[in-house]
Amino acid sequence: MTSEPWRRFEERVDLERKLDPSERARRAKISYRAFLRANARTVARSRLVRQQRRETTLRRRLAAGPSANELAEFRRDRDDFIRAEIVRMASQRGERGLAALARRQLEVRPDCLLCRRPFTEADRAAESKA
Repeated sequence: MTSEPWRRFEERVDLERKLDPSERARRAKISYRAFLRANARTVARSRLVRQQRRETTLRRRLAAGPSANELAEFRRDRDDFIRAEIVRMASQRGERGLAALARRQLEVRPDCLLCRRPFTEADRAAESKA
């Protein structure tokens, strides 16, 4: 049989063992509940402080803007995504030479925002003459 968790508080509330056992048990329960409430308050306070610290760090980080490493990583990820989208769209249109489509363009073309390539054969012919 397991003892009640508040039993260890009986000695704290009655060091001299002068109280009646029922009164000692009642005070031990009260002491135990107070102990648990104090623990809960401490945990809640530390959780609040931790959350405020996280929010402050996030606010400070967002105000500072991205670092050079984060920008470089973003650009790499964006370029990989765009390259994959170029290949996907070109394969849907039945393009040949998909590897050539993924190359970077030297100029930005207004007719294709994603892959910067002309969509029609007439545009390609005009591009090759220029």
